[in-house]
Amino acid sequence: MHVLMISLSTPVLTERIGDARQRHIDYAARAGHITMIVYAARAERLRPETLSPHLTVIPTHSRARLTFVWDAYRLAAQVHRERPADAITTQDPFGTGLVGWMLKRRFGLPLEVQSHSTFIDNPYFLRERALNPWLNRLAKFIVRRADSCRVVNRYERDKYIALGLDPARVRVIPVPASLDRFLAPVPPQAIQALRERLGLRPEHRVALWAGRPVGFKNLPLLFQAVDRARRAVPDMRLVLVGDFSKAEGLRQQAVALLGDVVIFAGALPHAELPPYYAMSQVYALSSYYEGMPRVSIEAAAAGLPIVSTNIAAVQDAVIDGETGFLTRPDDPDDMDEKLAYLLQNPDLARAMGERARRHVTQVFDRERLIEALVEGWQATAALRRM
Repeated sequence: MHVLMISLSTPVLTERIGDARQRHIDYAARAGHITMIVYAARAERLRPETLSPHLTVIPTHSRARLTFVWDAYRLAAQVHRERPADAITTQDPFGTGLVGWMLKRRFGLPLEVQSHSTFIDNPYFLRERALNPWLNRLAKFIVRRADSCRVVNRYERDKYIALGLDPARVRVIPVPASLDRFLAPVPPQAIQALRERLGLRPEHRVALWAGRPVGFKNLPLLFQAVDRARRAVPDMRLVLVGDFSKAEGLRQQAVALLGDVVIFAGALPHAELPPYYAMSQVYALSSYYEGMPRVSIEAAAAGLPIVSTNIAAVQDAVIDGETGFLTRPDDPDDMDEKLAYLLQNPDLARAMGERARRHVTQVFDRERLIEALVEGWQATAALRRM
């Protein structure tokens, strides 16, 4: 099977963040062959690459994001003419989804539209930018014309079904996470060396956050919760892993409110994250919305309890009161109480973390999720013959 994938995932080429390259190599090995058309700015000068015998990645070299749709369509059409595709899959129901719909109309190829977050009719998403209500309309237009849809949580699936989609053609498949490195024990000397490098003393208890400091992550809520929690736990520290170079306002806000309680660890390769989980006592997530945050799965696999805002996506990963706590959105007092409670009760935190580890290894088995993705593409490709 040849799958034509329209994507925004430049880390497949750059490997700057996450494990996107290896995941797509694994997808392609199971599928037969995947050709990815990936958004890339011309200035990045990325080259097409054959990353494995089964995976080819072609950057669009777009002058601007506005030209991406045409650039991706043109390249994908050329690929299909040279090596006919069996199905199209797109990373989102917006720009890549529009490209997929255009290819479906032009070549009669069956189309799967993916969504990695909870976008449709999400009030937080609609308020983020003036453009987003228009993107919401586009998303509804695209998913209604897709042959199948892949979402990453049950909540978004319900939204799609409410739009009139056939439930049999809306699959819930979270992003497969490589958990082995997080399940493996981290040598005590590596943990100690990291804590020393970050300036952490033995008595410091750590709440960890990792990701991209973008609006929907709602970091101001986390800063407020930590500011309240440190009154009960004076020796707590908040360690932030991520690139804050383009979020100077957030950095300044955190330092002004928390002083030396906050520690910026910077952006890290995915493979370097396990010691950060291992040296922490709790993982904190304050987002307005998510798809299925892989950091919550990785943290749980590392044996950390999670304190998260009670958003739909996290409910599959966190069992409230058993593997962590779900707190009221926009309520720093609720998050503060749960963070302080776990930091003050390390035995309980460890027990919750162990339950979290068992839970995610059962629910988010990587091989099973990859197999489900490929089966979804096969089922979509079969629709062309129906």
